[in-house]
Amino acid sequence: MTRRLLCALLAAVLCAAAYSQTPESAHAAKLDAKRASLLRYLKSVADSDRYLSGQRWSKPDWDEIKAQTGKLPAIMCVEYCAYEGNQKLNGGKAIQWREINPVAIKHWNAGGLVRITCHFPNPYMEDGGGLRTRLGDGGEKLFSAESSPEKTRWLGMLAEVANGVKDLNKRGVVPIFGPMHEMNGGWFWWGSTLSPAAQRKLWDQIYSALEKNGCRAVWLNALSPQIPIDEKNGPDFGKMDVIGCDVYGFKSANNLGAVKDKAEIAERRGKIFTLSEFGAYSAHNPQDDREFGTYDLTELIRQMDAHCPRAYGAVFWAGPWGIHRSKNAKEFMNDKKIITLPDATYEGK
Repeated sequence: MTRRLLCALLAAVLCAAAYSQTPESAHAAKLDAKRASLLRYLKSVADSDRYLSGQRWSKPDWDEIKAQTGKLPAIMCVEYCAYEGNQKLNGGKAIQWREINPVAIKHWNAGGLVRITCHFPNPYMEDGGGLRTRLGDGGEKLFSAESSPEKTRWLGMLAEVANGVKDLNKRGVVPIFGPMHEMNGGWFWWGSTLSPAAQRKLWDQIYSALEKNGCRAVWLNALSPQIPIDEKNGPDFGKMDVIGCDVYGFKSANNLGAVKDKAEIAERRGKIFTLSEFGAYSAHNPQDDREFGTYDLTELIRQMDAHCPRAYGAVFWAGPWGIHRSKNAKEFMNDKKIITLPDATYEGK
């Protein structure tokens, strides 16, 4: 076969491949590339001596951070569930992505990253709420092949979350998505009051809902410190990209050695690590703490250097746990080791 004929055949094959690519498949390929770029960026930060700053979104909080420090966090953490799953819906919608996505998209386009949390209301509650109410049957209604009101509510919430993530994807945003946070604790309905096998099924349902809708995200499993997990029977590590640790309390904030076990899991499993939530005061009634408002944020940098230098960053919670409610916020946000808006930019974003 002549070289000219070979070239002609190769050209024909390439042309056929190009024409066979649909707009949908081209968009999917682009999203896959963007997701891969985000993962590379997070790993590059984790491998550096710098940390991404982040905080739960609240306009008053973010305005105060800007006023105090002249900066804004690089990671915006937004909530997709109404009332954080704590209150009755009174006929309203459980999932509120239409309200929050425009804020997240603006932040992404300004040079930031987006993270989504879901404090899912209890699907066993007809009108929402029940975030901390355990499932009496271990979740069997959610996994059964038979239909039920509980399963319908649960799958409906997942479908709507997937719609929200897909909306972000359409606008070029690939979020960090962390459902079922703190699942190794027993305080949320999806937590350790369920068996590890049931938690795995829940994670699979969430993962499947997003995959089925063509969504792309970086998957985060945010765990509580010093509470063991069942690595064998719990959620599939193949369906997560990042292992996080949620840290609260003045003592822990001054000694991040508490995250060691989760950082080791991340390293052993080949995952990226992060401080997925951080609050220097008690998780409940923090303003009653004797130390409230006295935490030195520059200490956090020293603690991360000492105990989790491979973390890509820390996301502060809102309100009393926020960056603006501790000492030396300006020094922290302007430290050369801290990445802020608009500097969370990278090739392929």
